[in-house]
Amino acid sequence: MIDIADIVIHVHKNLLSEHLERIEEEVSALEGVISVNFSHEIKHRLTVVFDPMVTTSKRFLNLVKQWDRNAFLL
Repeated sequence: MIDIADIVIHVHKNLLSEHLERIEEEVSALEGVISVNFSHEIKHRLTVVFDPMVTTSKRFLNLVKQWDRNAFLL
């Protein structure tokens, strides 16, 4: 059985669309990720659904901080 957890990461609202797409791609490639997407209404909020037995929210945040050093968990 898979455990499921989700987190929301806030990034700077002025990141380029290309950067947001790249972040989604990189997070999606990590082991344990079930789904990842930026909100259509609030484009600077990234939701990640994952298996907490396989990976951690800190891993996602650290990856996103490579694109926006001020990113943070909501």
